[in-house]
Amino acid sequence: MERYRLVSSPRGGERVITETQDYAFCLPVPDKTQKQYNYVLFPKNSIITPSRPAAGAPPTPEPIVFTIPDSAPKPGTINGLEASAAAAVSDDYKTLFDWQISTRLKSAGKNSLKIMEADVKLFASELKQAHRPGEKAVHVKAFRGSKDAYLFFLPNGILWGFKKPMMFLPHERIAAVSYTSVLQRTFNLSIEVDMSVAGGEESKEEFEFSMLDQEDFGGIDGFVKRHGLQDKSMAEQRKAKRLNVNVVKDEDGNIIGNAEAGELEKAAIEAEQEAIDLEDEDEEDYDPGSEGESEGSGSSSEEDDEDEEEGGEIEEGEEGEEEEEEDEL
Repeated sequence: MERYRLVSSPRGGERVITETQDYAFCLPVPDKTQKQYNYVLFPKNSIITPSRPAAGAPPTPEPIVFTIPDSAPKPGTINGLEASAAAAVSDDYKTLFDWQISTRLKSAGKNSLKIMEADVKLFASELKQAHRPGEKAVHVKAFRGSKDAYLFFLPNGILWGFKKPMMFLPHERIAAVSYTSVLQRTFNLSIEVDMSVAGGEESKEEFEFSMLDQEDFGGIDGFVKRHGLQDKSMAEQRKAKRLNVNVVKDEDGNIIGNAEAGELEKAAIEAEQEAIDLEDEDEEDYDPGSEGESEGSGSSSEEDDEDEEEGGEIEEGEEGEEEEEEDEL
């Protein structure tokens, strides 16, 4: 069994659980009669395990998960120099661990990293929990392939847990969301995720979660729309912010590129714009009487021109006769 310590300097055989973390969560454990919480800590580059890892790529680190009961710790659980400070936050295990983890995150320089929790105002399932019917569920059951687990719709993204491989999809990584296999009782949720890295090629991967209960469709769809996860324009803005690039917009506000694009990308954008301009010119120069079935109308146009020329000669002749009559007078 691996050992974990809430410290910045590990002892031999122990892993540091705060120094390299990118995300931290505290979520209720589903389907338990006695309420429990799972703390989930995602180390750097561990939130998404690609379905087809690139050749030679290092293995994806595993998140750290540990469970605490919803009860008060025994006196003296924390000893040493921090015993008095811990005693002030020892009403229950959750309060104690929130304080301890937050303190260690700050000491490791992770001041901006907060422990994220579910919010029933943001999302709550319509289904009652069999084990704790008086408490709203903040998760939905789903399948990914043959594995069943739970989706949590959180303020900063969507988490899939608690079976391996766990996954967290931050809002800024979600490119599109769609619903498939929508039936009377269930539906599937497909999430397209941006896998691009700064300076690399654009890459996306789709993850599908199946057999979600139809009663939760409205709540999930409301969550998706509230965060603009179906809006491709907003997805581009989230991507640009994540990759730290300056987006370039056209007059209508549509994102057409970024200010830090490479020469190859700029050339591609310019070539695409030139092709559009050429198409516009072709449409302006297009003569509907020059091809195909329009030949008949072209002949009529020529006859009209001949009539106009003959008419012009007649008018000139009449003008000449009028001048001769004026001379005789």
